[in-house]
Amino acid sequence: MLAAKMIHKKNMKEKDFKKYVKREKEILEVLHDPFIMEYQGCFRDQEAIYIFTEFINGLELFDALRDIGLLTLPQGIFYTA
Repeated sequence: MLAAKMIHKKNMKEKDFKKYVKREKEILEVLHDPFIMEYQGCFRDQEAIYIFTEFINGLELFDALRDIGLLTLPQGIFYTA
């Protein structure tokens, strides 16, 4: 099962995200770590860029921080290790 991240090209131009999206793809291509989802590929069409990774059931750290607020010290140590 794969997870897909769709980034609209219009948003990339408006928010100057082009270099960040390119860098994210480059980083995912070279990372091989059990704590980071494995990059599977990407493609683009006229409207968007799609980045595919392995599917991991759960939240991204950013989403978790938004939902729960500050991390406890043990949680912070775990996520930064």
